[in-house]
Formats: sequence, structure tokens, C-alpha cells
Amino acid sequence: MNRTISVLLLAGLFGLGGCDRDMNDLESYVAEVTSRQSNDIEPAPEINPYVGFTYDPAGRRDPFQPPAGLAAATTDKKAPEVSNKPRTIGDLEATDEVPDRDRQRGPLESMPLDSLRIVGIVQWNERPWVLVRSSEPYVHRLTVGDFMDQNYGKITSITNNEIKLRELLPDGFGAWRIRRANILVNQEKR
Repeated sequence: MNRTISVLLLAGLFGLGGCDRDMNDLESYVAEVTSRQSNDIEPAPEINPYVGFTYDPAGRRDPFQPPAGLAAATTDKKAPEVSNKPRTIGDLEATDEVPDRDRQRGPLESMPLDSLRIVGIVQWNERPWVLVRSSEPYVHRLTVGDFMDQNYGKITSITNNEIKLRELLPDGFGAWRIRRANILVNQEKR
């Protein structure tokens, strides 16, 4: 133990002997910095204290209702005439209808229209039924009013040659558009 202490003390003495005591560069830099002329710093701006506002609704209109004059003016206007002609953008018709998202979706509503194949059309109980094969090995029986396709496609008519669908597509601005699709029995779309 004594030997270890003496080795450490000897190493410390050699280390201190190697230090250069010449600090002329440091002293000249400190003198140059302290001799510089100081610029006065502007004082911080005075901050005004916050004054709270208490809202008193007595005698004021509800801010979520239109002003009285504006409400009367809108009710006096004649309602715009509604045209029976559908408004179209490309092949899409504007609609106020929104899909029923609470409705339980059928198995064919999770598949794209291109993956469905018409197997046949049959009459049963005086109603036309379409037999549709999906990518799964199942054949589904659908009639007018049933849904198929990922775009809320609803079957509107079934003939011997084709099925007519009415799809609801989002327009990207919060509204929905109607697109009509015809599926021929031999899988060619029109």
C-alpha cells in the first residue's frame, strides 16, 4: 500500500513539472477584452399587465345564431327551383344522400367490382336474382336493393343481359357523388 502511494505521488510531481507557467497569451487576451469600450444594453420593454374580460350575455344575441335581420331576409327569399335533371361532374351526379354506415355490410361489399363475376341470372318467386362469384369459392345470390362493391354499390335493376348498379363515391370535399355502372353478364362493362 505504501508503495502504491509513493508511486502516485511521484507521478503527480512529474506531471506538475511538465506544466508551463507561461500565461502571457492568456493575460494579453484578458487585458484586450477588458479594455474594449462597452455598449449600453437597452432595457427590456415594459410588459403591460393582463386585464381579464368577463363576458356578460345579458341583452346580447346568441353568437351561434344568425343576426335577426339576416335570418328574416333568408326566410323571405323564394326557394330556388329544383331541376329534375341531375347535376353531373363528368360521369358523377351530385347528391345529398350519404351512405348508411351503421348498416351491416355484406360480404361482397369488401371486394372491388372487378373481382366479382356474374355466373347467371335466375327468376325465383317472380323476382330476378343474380348469381355472383367472388374471389372466394362462393356464389352469392343477390336481388334488386342488395349491395355489392366497395363503393356502396346498390343493385337498381336486373335484366337478362345486365345488372345496373348505383354507387356512392366521396368527392373529397365532404359530399357524395353518384356513379352508375352496368355489368353485362359476360363481364364486359359499358
